[in-house]
Amino acid sequence: MRDLIAALKRGTGEGNPLLAGGRPVIRYAYGFGVSQSGRFLRGLLYRGYAADVRGLVFDGLIPHVAGGGLGTFHHRFAQPTAYATQHELADYPTDRFPFAYETQADPLTGRNDGILRRAAASGRVPFILHTQSSAEYWSRSGSLVHTDPLGERDADPPPSVRIYTFGGTQHGPGPWPPAAGIGQAPANPGDYRPFLRALLVALDRWCRDGAPAPPSIHPTIRERTLVAWDRVSTGFPAIPGVRYPEVIQAPPVLDLGPRWDKAGIIDKLPPEIRGRYRVLAPACGPDANERGCLLPPEVAVPLATFTGWNLRSAEAGAENDLVSLDGSYFPLPIRRADREAMGDPRLSLEERYGTIARYLTELETCARGLVEKRFLLEEDVAVILRRQEERAHPFFEQTSR
Repeated sequence: MRDLIAALKRGTGEGNPLLAGGRPVIRYAYGFGVSQSGRFLRGLLYRGYAADVRGLVFDGLIPHVAGGGLGTFHHRFAQPTAYATQHELADYPTDRFPFAYETQADPLTGRNDGILRRAAASGRVPFILHTQSSAEYWSRSGSLVHTDPLGERDADPPPSVRIYTFGGTQHGPGPWPPAAGIGQAPANPGDYRPFLRALLVALDRWCRDGAPAPPSIHPTIRERTLVAWDRVSTGFPAIPGVRYPEVIQAPPVLDLGPRWDKAGIIDKLPPEIRGRYRVLAPACGPDANERGCLLPPEVAVPLATFTGWNLRSAEAGAENDLVSLDGSYFPLPIRRADREAMGDPRLSLEERYGTIARYLTELETCARGLVEKRFLLEEDVAVILRRQEERAHPFFEQTSR
C-alpha cells in the first residue's frame, strides 16, 4: 500500500492515472481507517511504512476506533479480521505492546518500544489524529493508547499526535430508535461522525498550511477523569434497573514462544498468559455521562445516559459479559415525579430544560462552541439540530401531560 500511494503521489510514468500535464496532481496523501483498517494503519506506522527512502508517503493518518490494537498481518497464524475482546478471542495477540505512540518501557516484558519509534528514528513522522469511542475503553484496551502499560501515569505523545475520545459513543453509532439486540440495554445511538468530518479538515489544514489540529481531548489520570473501571471509582450512579459491568477487556501478556518477538513465529498455541496490562475507564458526571472527553452535542446536552458498555442478556448467553464493542442508552426520567417515584438520581428533563425550546437552545449553544473549536463544521450544525429536535419531541410531549 505504501508503494502504491507513493506511485500515485510521485510517479510520472503513463501508468499513473492521476497525471495532469505529465505531472501528478496529488500533493498530500491521508490514510483513514476504521477498526480493523485503523489497526492496519497503526501497524503500518509501527513498521515505519508511512514513509519510504524519498520521504513521507502518508502526510497524515486517522486511525479510528482501533483502540490499543495493532494489525495482525505479518506473523504465523495471522488473521487480519480477528481481534481480542473480553468475551471473544481473549488470547489472540491483537492488543499487544507497544500501545502508545511514544516510546515506553514495558515492565511486564522488559521491552522499550512505541508505535512511532521507527518513524521518529528516521525523522519522517506524519501527523496523526487517533480517534476512539467510549467502547474502546471497555472492549479494545483504549486507555493504553494514552497511559503507560500499567495505567499509573499519563502518556506523553509526540507533538505530531492528537488523541480524541468521543465520549458517550460506541464503536459504531447504534440505530434510532435504539434497539437492544443481544444486550440488556438498547445500543448507544451517540453519533461521532460529524467530528470525523471536521477533524479530516483539520488534518488537511495541518498538513497543507501548518495550522496545528485542535489540542487532544481525552480523559487523564492527572485530572482524575481516567480512573479504575469499577463503579465506585468511575462514579456511575445507581440507576434503577441498570446493572453495572463486573468485567472489562484487559489485554494479557502472551508467551507465544521464543521466536515471536523477532520473527513473528508463534510456537505456543494456545499461548501462556504471563500477566495483564491495566486498563482504565472515563469517570462519570452526575447524569452518568463521561467526563474529560469530547462529547457530541446530544451527549453534552443529554436526553439520556450514553455508555461505552452493554451487558449480554440471559437469552443471548454468557449473561453479564460485555457485548463486544456496544454501548448502552438509558433515557433520563421525563418528570420530577417519575424520578422521585423510581429513585433515579439523575435530573429529569422537566427539571433540566422544562421545554423543548430551552433544550434546543442549549444544544445549539453547545454545537456552535464546537464549531469555534474546530470540532464541528458549520454546515453540520443545522443537521444535528434538526435530527435531535425530531428525537426530542416525543420526550417533551410527555412533560406537559
